[in-house]
Amino acid sequence: MERKYGVKIMEIWDIYDQYKHRTKKTHIRGVPLDGENYHLVVHVWIMNDKNEFLIQKRQPWKKISPGMWECSASGAALSGDNSFQAMIRETKEEIGVDIDQEKAEHLFTIMKKNYFGDLWLVRQNIKIESLILQPEEVSAAKWASVNEIKNMIKKKEFINFPFLDLIFEFAQSKIALIKVKENEILTLQTLYEDMILPLEILNNIADCYKIEYDNKLIGCVFLNEFDKGEYSILEIYLDEEFKMQNYEEIVLKRLELMYPQAKFWLTDYINDENLCSLFVKLGYVLHQEEQLNNVKYFSFCKKDNLLRIKTD
Repeated sequence: MERKYGVKIMEIWDIYDQYKHRTKKTHIRGVPLDGENYHLVVHVWIMNDKNEFLIQKRQPWKKISPGMWECSASGAALSGDNSFQAMIRETKEEIGVDIDQEKAEHLFTIMKKNYFGDLWLVRQNIKIESLILQPEEVSAAKWASVNEIKNMIKKKEFINFPFLDLIFEFAQSKIALIKVKENEILTLQTLYEDMILPLEILNNIADCYKIEYDNKLIGCVFLNEFDKGEYSILEIYLDEEFKMQNYEEIVLKRLELMYPQAKFWLTDYINDENLCSLFVKLGYVLHQEEQLNNVKYFSFCKKDNLLRIKTD
């Protein structure tokens, strides 16, 4: 039971399988989950133009980490929520902030026993005095720099999340992967007409992402889950000026961290020597080789040494 405004409310969660597929089952909060059943949790980190993070202090009566400071907002996705919707709802409920949805970026996902945790970064300036704190959950809020947060951890005032350094690193990066909305696919096809797959194929693809550098569109990447936990990288494209700046490597590493449920990655057939070398560098091995019009094409796969966020 969750308590809101003095009233006990039953929380119902959707149950996910080990591949982060939503099942048709639901679960009541407080009852232990068993086996390969998971639910979805979101962590929201809001950062302003001064590179400070909006942090909140948990109420002293909370069962987990009472009185500790933590990220801007967090909580479990309710039944019917996807990760994006849960991120918006939790932030509004806990601190009264309407998220700038265009500034929200899914950084990575952690996979722990019985839950997936999606980490979101939102670049947004907010006045502290405008916050409306949920009294059952939050006792205070403030802006804090990375150094201030690290000092608070030393004093045991801030929850020492094992992935904090990665959040700080990604927050300073100018590279972002933004999930493509359905109405944006045609725009991408217009911009990259020689590279983008046909619309009838795109409509069946699991995930499409824009690659942005400092809020500027510089490319895109398309994925397809062709079997449970098995993903193919159908296409990765960067504008020419960014190809030699290590950004393809950053994108591929980010994808692995965003999909900890993946047990196998496969590339489409490629003949770009630099891209082939990059996949080998990242631990991919040759999967298949074909020849067309005297040109050799290679497909690579990876199932060992997959990137994961350590949570212990």
